Amino acid sequence: MIGLVVDSESAREDTFALVLANPTVCRIFFAATAATISCIEISILRFLRAQQQINQWKAWFLSDQNKSGFLATVSAVQVPQHMARNPTYNKYVLVFDRGAEYAGNEDRRRLVKAAETDDFKIITFDSLAEGLSQKQELTVGSRHNQFIDILADEITDAGMYAWMEPTQLRVSKALHERLRKGGSNHFVLGDDSQRQEALSRAASLVRVRPN
Repeated sequence: MIGLVVDSESAREDTFALVLANPTVCRIFFAATAATISCIEISILRFLRAQQQINQWKAWFLSDQNKSGFLATVSAVQVPQHMARNPTYNKYVLVFDRGAEYAGNEDRRRLVKAAETDDFKIITFDSLAEGLSQKQELTVGSRHNQFIDILADEITDAGMYAWMEPTQLRVSKALHERLRKGGSNHFVLGDDSQRQEALSRAASLVRVRPN
C-alpha cells in the first residue's frame, strides 16, 4: 500500500512524505534438506525488498521531468499559488512489522537504525495507532487525473476548504449538502474581492460524485 502525506506548515517549503506500508503476513517455517528458513529471515528479505522500493522512488525523483510531473498532480495542495515556487522536499516512510517483533531483537533494531536517513524513516504498524485520542482527524482523499476525491462524508477540517482550490475537489452528495449549509468561521476572498464563507463557497465550486 502506498500513500502520500503532505506537510505544508512552512511558508517557505513543501514536504511530501511517501509512505510504503508492507504488512507482515509470514507465519510459516519452511524446512529444507539441510537448513530451515525462519520467518525472521523471510521478514528481513521483505524488509530489504521494501527498502529497494524506496530507493527506486528516490531514483525516479532524481529526474526533473518526473518531479515536475509529480508536483503537477498535487498542485491542489500547493496554495496559495506562490507555494508552488517554493523548494519541495520528499521524505519517505516505510511502515513495516509490529513493535513486538523488534522487542528483544537487537539485530532488527540495528538494521532499522542503519537504514534510516534524514529523509527516510521506518515505523511499525502499531505505532500508527498510538495516542489516537490526542491526534487530529484527517481528511482522506484519492488522487485522480483531474481532481482529488474526498472520501469522507463529514467535514473534518473546515479550514481545508479555505486554502485548497475547490474546483479540484470532488465530494459525495452527503458532504456537498453539509458544505452548502456553511456555518464555519473560515472566509476567503471571492472573485469580486468580497469575503465569502469558505464552506458555502466551496459547495458552489466542488464536483459532486454521481452516487
